[in-house]
Amino acid sequence: RKHGHSIRDFNFAPGELVLIRDTRIEKDLGLKKVEDRYYGPMIVVQRNTGGSYTIAELDGSVSIRRCAAFRVIPFFPRSRQAFDISDILETSRVQLELINKLQDKLREPEQDEESNMEENDDYGTTALLVHGAAICHRFQGIESSLEGGDGLVQRA
Repeated sequence: RKHGHSIRDFNFAPGELVLIRDTRIEKDLGLKKVEDRYYGPMIVVQRNTGGSYTIAELDGSVSIRRCAAFRVIPFFPRSRQAFDISDILETSRVQLELINKLQDKLREPEQDEESNMEENDDYGTTALLVHGAAICHRFQGIESSLEGGDGLVQRA
C-alpha cells in the first residue's frame, strides 16, 4: 500500500521497444558507477505464460533466454524517428519457432542416445541461435548440425 503508486505492472505487446535491466551490476560494488544499467533497446517478441518475455535485438536475433518481467521497462526514444520493425518481428517469430523445434528435438533423444546418456553423466546438448542460423551441438557425440536461413542442413 505504501508503494502502490510506484509499483507498475507493464504488459508489453509484441513489437514494443523495451530496455532490459542488468541485475548483475547491482551485486558488484565496483561496477555500479561505470557499467550500463540497461541493455537495449530490445523488441518484445512475445509474453510467456509465467510473465517472462522473449526478446530480440534490433538486428532480429532472438535471445534464447527469457527475460523476467521485473527487469523489463519501456523505452522512450529521444526523437520521433519512425522505423519499421515488422520485418524484424516476423524474422524473430520464425527464429522463435526454430528455437522451439530445436528444444523439442533435444528433449526427445533417440533410443541409442538414451543408453549413451545413462552410461555417461557428462552428456549434454546446447542450442544457440546466431543471426538467423541455428547451431545445435551435442557433447560426447560427433553430431553437430548447422541450419541456415536457406533451409540447407550440413552435418559435420
